Amino acid sequence: MPEQPATGNDAIRERLKAALAEVVQAEVARRVNESRTNVSRYMRDRRIPAEFCAAIVAAFDINANWLLTGEGGERKTDSASGTGNVVEQIKALVEAMNTTLKMRYSAVAKRDNLKLLRELHEAVDSYRDAVQRANEFFVPIFAKLSEQCWQAFQAKDLEAVRQLRPTLQFISTLCNDPKLSFEFLQMEGTVEVEFGNEALALDFQRRAFWTRMAQGGSAGDFHEVANNLALTLMRMRRLRESKSVLALAQGFGDSREPGPQYWTYAFYLAYIEAELGNLGAAIPEMVRAQREQSPFAQKNAVGIPQLMMALAKVLSIDELLAALSKASFASDFSAGIVVAKAVQALICLESIDQLKEARETLGNKLKKGRKVEAPLYDLWSAALLSAHTSPSKSLVKDFVESADIQAALASENPSIKLAPHIAACQLARLTKDTKRAKKEFENAQDMIDKEDPAVTFPIMLEALHRRNALALFTASSDEHQKANTFLSRAVSQGYVILDDVLRASK
Repeated sequence: MPEQPATGNDAIRERLKAALAEVVQAEVARRVNESRTNVSRYMRDRRIPAEFCAAIVAAFDINANWLLTGEGGERKTDSASGTGNVVEQIKALVEAMNTTLKMRYSAVAKRDNLKLLRELHEAVDSYRDAVQRANEFFVPIFAKLSEQCWQAFQAKDLEAVRQLRPTLQFISTLCNDPKLSFEFLQMEGTVEVEFGNEALALDFQRRAFWTRMAQGGSAGDFHEVANNLALTLMRMRRLRESKSVLALAQGFGDSREPGPQYWTYAFYLAYIEAELGNLGAAIPEMVRAQREQSPFAQKNAVGIPQLMMALAKVLSIDELLAALSKASFASDFSAGIVVAKAVQALICLESIDQLKEARETLGNKLKKGRKVEAPLYDLWSAALLSAHTSPSKSLVKDFVESADIQAALASENPSIKLAPHIAACQLARLTKDTKRAKKEFENAQDMIDKEDPAVTFPIMLEALHRRNALALFTASSDEHQKANTFLSRAVSQGYVILDDVLRASK
């Protein structure tokens, strides 16, 4: 910094020394962006540059009036007081802590503990310099490799993604670039979803969500990360947490004049409410939200309102199947998800003729859904038809030991992992293997009891579990009574389609 006209005299320098007595010169130099040599010279020489005084005032919250005239408090936040009082307060504080901390920087090295503090400051300075140099070198590499990895992911070159990720994960630890780090978190979550590792994806997406919250930004910046997290939470059946994320994201918009994004959140909030059991209250909200969403969001939600209305008996099962067969879904994948839920309901109801029709008209859509879920419900529905038409003694064994069911049992998704036990119980019950059926019922109940309370299982899946209990246990048993309680509550909250199951038990 070039020399400027002096701003004061020895009194200013003495006040500076008093105010900075507890701060080593290395820290002063860092905070005012000046070299330590210059700081030492300014504090020693007769003339002090005005720019240096201004930088000290800004960096250390010093009262400029006090620095120039000695009047008022030392700090901006201090109340006005005489110079004598300020000096006395400084002396009392210094004596209470350690009088040596007020020594000049040149004397610090003579005290071992304070010398260590100086060395630590120097080490921190060196570390900051090293980090800055590492950033300058690694950030461009990180940005380029991240772009290549994302392009490979979009091109479905998953092997290239697998090869690039370890290098990216290592380089990310050497960089300090908030924007790149956030984008990398987002990409990690998306990639893990594609690889089927939803529990790991959830960890990345939670971190991305809270990172975005901490960084701030516009509502538009927040929507993508909130949507990704909410959808993964829904898949993992953490419905209440997903509901909280969606409600928070919805609040970022203007509810006085809600736009399409607001109604997309409203649609999924209504869907979650239905999945939590409150179907009757959810349907009107869902229908309205579907009407107000953007055309793109409407297409993504095709079939869901019709499915929910069928569960409430607003539509018949035949009307539902006709609607799904004619529906223009956003993708084969989204079609497979909706059809799997319809098949799940038909399996629970044991509506054999309609299940057969669904497989004939919607079977191709079912097979293109989620990787583990689609084969599970395809195989389960086929086994259920076999149990009614041509049951074999090995039906349950063949079902459980199949590769698709073993994959479901190994799933991280709680509802997919639970389904094979409920399916095996149903199939054993229908093929008159009561002993096996009760064993599988106990396995399913054990999983339900031990699951994280934050997880909510699908209503129709748990309804089938309760239906199995009604058939396997006596009316006076706890299992039978709990089943009646569950089904009665579900019917009263809008799942009217279960009324026939409930009445059959009485």
